[in-house]
Amino acid sequence: MTPEVEGYGCTVDELMVVAFSRAMDNDTRAFNGAVSFIPVCGYLLARRTHAPNLVWAASSPRGWWDGRPGVDDSEDLPVEHNP
Repeated sequence: MTPEVEGYGCTVDELMVVAFSRAMDNDTRAFNGAVSFIPVCGYLLARRTHAPNLVWAASSPRGWWDGRPGVDDSEDLPVEHNP
């Protein structure tokens, strides 16, 4: 666990997630690489608080996850292929 940021009552990681989420809005199209937990948390926070239509694409060695409970692998999602 990272130490608290003096005067903010949160950790550096928590402060980064909030700042990152505030930089996004409904028109945001965002991408992140594998094992990038701070951006993922920022995307999810933005979607839940002020940007429900934010589009997020993630690269992951395990699969794709869109924040829905119970969806943790690409095999669980319907995939449309366009030739």
